[in-house]
Amino acid sequence: MLSVDRQSELLGAASARAQPATEKLRAYQQHISRLASDAQVELARVTEQHVQNTTRTARAVVDEVARTSAEEAERGIRSQQEALRTMTDPFTRADGAIHARGDGAVQSAQSPQQAGQQVAQQAAQASQQVRQSGATH
Repeated sequence: MLSVDRQSELLGAASARAQPATEKLRAYQQHISRLASDAQVELARVTEQHVQNTTRTARAVVDEVARTSAEEAERGIRSQQEALRTMTDPFTRADGAIHARGDGAVQSAQSPQQAGQQVAQQAAQASQQVRQSGATH
């Protein structure tokens, strides 16, 4: 066994060695804390500078997308309107003039309702003529 003298010497030696190690550990911890703090300050400064540039760039992109979208929507609407006009009467030009079909026949600028009324009138006239010619014979 160790004597009391020996134990106190042992504890004294251990504490003498632990004291510098504790001081070194404390200094290292303070150094690491200072580095982390400095890095955080620098990161905040750089972020603040770049946020303004990023915001301007994002606004420019949004404005460009909005402008382009509006132009594309307007083109699409015009295209749909033109297609609708062409579907209603494919043989009437935009200025309202009548033009010939591919087989050389001329198409009149009438709506389907007007054409139906005209056919009904012609049929009524033909029927009346038949009656009149039958009554004279």
